[in-house]
Amino acid sequence: MRVRLTDTPTASINQDRIFGGLGQRPKRGALYWNLGTCAGGAVFEVGLRGSTARVCLMDDDEYQAYLDGDEYEFCGGFYDLTPVVLEVPYDDHWWIVVDSNPRQHQGHR
Repeated sequence: MRVRLTDTPTASINQDRIFGGLGQRPKRGALYWNLGTCAGGAVFEVGLRGSTARVCLMDDDEYQAYLDGDEYEFCGGFYDLTPVVLEVPYDDHWWIVVDSNPRQHQGHR
């Protein structure tokens, strides 16, 4: 699976923060991007190549629950057509996680 994350004109991404984190990596096989603080309405585009994947947009609390193996909520879902366009629902610190293993998934919004 190959993933390309691009920002739209309404949002920017600091390349230094990609793969930054809360001190833990996501579940095995997942890719993640630390988007930093984003305003509600910011839009991010994720390009997938090679397989169906789950794309999740999560705030800090939900991302930590994901890392801990607890129940969590996210914006997104399973996609096989790209680009996947995700809109930040409110001002906060945001993460995008891309995972192709459906057995590891618990949360959804």
